[in-house]
Amino acid sequence: MTDIDDVNLSSDIRSAIKSRSYENAYRFLHDNAFNSRTDVGLLKKLTETYDDVLINLKYVNQEFLDANKVHLDLGGHNRYPEAVKIITSDVDYAGKPIENLLDGRIQDFTPKFKEASVDRITIESAPYSDDILSEVKRITKDGGSIELEHPVGTIADYNVIADKVGGSVTNSENLVKDGLEYTRVKITRGAVGSLDDLFKDYPELLNVLNNNSSFKNSFLSDFVSSTPETIKLIGEKPELFDAWLITNKAGLEQSIRSNVNDLEKILGYKKSSGRSSDNIIQEIESSAILSKGSTRSWIDIVPNGGGTSIGKIGDYVVHNDVEVFYRGISAHDYKYLLDNGKLRFTSETFTSPTLEYIEAIGYGGDGHVIKFYLDRGTLKELEKIGVRNDGKDKLMSFYPDMPPVTTVTKWTEKHAMFKTEGTRLGLEQINIGLGKGPAIDIFNANIKAFEVVK
Repeated sequence: MTDIDDVNLSSDIRSAIKSRSYENAYRFLHDNAFNSRTDVGLLKKLTETYDDVLINLKYVNQEFLDANKVHLDLGGHNRYPEAVKIITSDVDYAGKPIENLLDGRIQDFTPKFKEASVDRITIESAPYSDDILSEVKRITKDGGSIELEHPVGTIADYNVIADKVGGSVTNSENLVKDGLEYTRVKITRGAVGSLDDLFKDYPELLNVLNNNSSFKNSFLSDFVSSTPETIKLIGEKPELFDAWLITNKAGLEQSIRSNVNDLEKILGYKKSSGRSSDNIIQEIESSAILSKGSTRSWIDIVPNGGGTSIGKIGDYVVHNDVEVFYRGISAHDYKYLLDNGKLRFTSETFTSPTLEYIEAIGYGGDGHVIKFYLDRGTLKELEKIGVRNDGKDKLMSFYPDMPPVTTVTKWTEKHAMFKTEGTRLGLEQINIGLGKGPAIDIFNANIKAFEVVK
C-alpha cells in the first residue's frame, strides 16, 4: 500500500487525514485510483459508516461509495450490483468476478459492521442461526429491512425470525424461479412499536388484537402501507380480523391478507356456511396444490358458489369459469383429498350433478359431501371417453352417439360411465362414473377448488 507521506498532498489535507485516523481509508481510495480520495467527508463516511469492511473489499465501484444506503447481501451473487456481498465464492454463476465481495463466512464479517449501520440486508437460500440473526439485528438500522428468499417450506414461521431481529413481517409473496417455488418475505426492523398508531382511532379492533397478541404484530404489519381508506374499513369492521386470521394461517400472500374485498368474501362465507375457520383453512391450503388451483382459487370461486350459472351440460351445472360436480366421500378419502389435492378412486367413483341426489342416497354419511369446482371443458373431455349404461330417453337426448358400455371391457380402467340414476326417488338424472383410469385423471387435473357442503 502507498504510504501517505510519499504522495503529493497539501499539508492541511495530510494533517486532517492523519489526525482523524483516516489513513487506511485514504490508502484504499488512492490505490483504487478514486479522484475523491482527498474528500475528508468521504473518508469519514468510509471509516465511520462502513468501518474496515468496505476498505478491504476486493472489488469496489464509485456507485457503491456514493450510495445513500448500505445494502448487505448474504448468499447472493451478482443479483444486487450495489450491495456488499458475503459469500464463499468470488465469481458469479456465469464465471464473472463479483463486485463488492467479502469472500468468506457471514459470521466472519458481520462483526466488522458498526451497530445500526446497514439499511438493507438480503438473504437468499443462505443458512442462518440465532447468532447470525442476533448480528443482523445489531447492524440493521431502525426502519431498515431484512429480506429473505428461500424455497417454499424451508422456513416454517417467518414471524419467529422477525421477533429475533426485532422487527415484523411487512410483506410476503410467493414466486417461481428456475421452475422452483420460493417465498419472499420482507421484515421491517424496529417497526412493531409504532404500528399501534395505525388503528389508534379504533379501540374495538385494538381490543381484538390485544386478545390475539401472538398475531398482533403480523396483522398490523400487513396494513402498515395501506391507504387511510383501507385502515378505516378495517378499523370499523373488527370482525374482519377473523377472515385475516384465516389468510394468515393458510399462508396466503400479503396482497390477499391486506385486501379488504378478499377478507369480506371469506368472512361472508364463514358466516353463511357456519363452517369453522380450521376447515376453511384446510381447503384453502389444499387449493394451492391442485393442478388447476392457486393460492387465490378458493377465494375467487367458493364464496360465490362458482359465480352465475350459465347453463348445463347434461345435468351438470356450468358457470362462467367452472363446472360443478358433487360426491360423497369417507373421512379417510377426505383426508387424502386435503393432503394430495386429488380425489381418490373407489370401484366406480361416481359423481352427481346435484346435492339432492347425494343426500337422498345418503352418500358421504361416514365422511363429507364435497362440491367440486372444475375447469371449463372437463365435461366435454369426459364425454369423449364416455360410455352409457342404458338407453333411456333422457340419457339418449343428451348423448345420442355415445357407445353403450357393453361394447367395451373394464370400463373403469379406460372410460367414464354415463348412467341414469334416481328414477325411483323422483330425481332422475345422469350421473358420471370416473372409474380408476383416465376419467379420474382428467377430473383431478381440472379441479380448481372444492368445499365441504355437508
